[in-house]
Amino acid sequence: PGAARPAARRLVLLAADGSGAFPFGAGAQADRDFREPNEQRARDGAARGVALHLFALGGVAEQPPPFVDALLANPASSFTRVQARDPADFFARRVSLPFLAAVSIHDAASGEATGAIEFASDGRFAASVPLEPGENRLLVRAATSDGSRREAPLVLHFDPSAYRERLLAAEAARIRRVQRKQVTLEVVD
Repeated sequence: PGAARPAARRLVLLAADGSGAFPFGAGAQADRDFREPNEQRARDGAARGVALHLFALGGVAEQPPPFVDALLANPASSFTRVQARDPADFFARRVSLPFLAAVSIHDAASGEATGAIEFASDGRFAASVPLEPGENRLLVRAATSDGSRREAPLVLHFDPSAYRERLLAAEAARIRRVQRKQVTLEVVD
């Protein structure tokens, strides 16, 4: 709790022996003490937005038993039977994890885009936004590779006096450096 961002996608990846073993085999379907609590956990997770991606490693059935269908309560959940020789390579490529595709910053009053945005390879971004003295209301809009879009308000308070003081101090330091330069005059006959 508290570690994930509030809007972070929640998912569980579960890979298990698909050759008749729990949780994919007939035993899971028949064992009520196993089945019912797990179905309830899946419903609780789906209600919280958790997508469950189940991978049956090996096995022969094309469709999962009804018990597995009950676990996939969230429409974003999936079931995949893995027949590949390298299951880790296969199923890791099958789960699409969205990434940040675009970010824009807009003036909240006009809706006009403002500022230049630079992206880092790790998904972070930085923006240079012109601010007016006082309160500045902005909207940050983001889109992910799966088509999801989010918008969040951002209020920044800009006090130009602190900025002005830093500029004046820097200029005073520059003037002192210029005044301290040593000048050597040489008279030539």
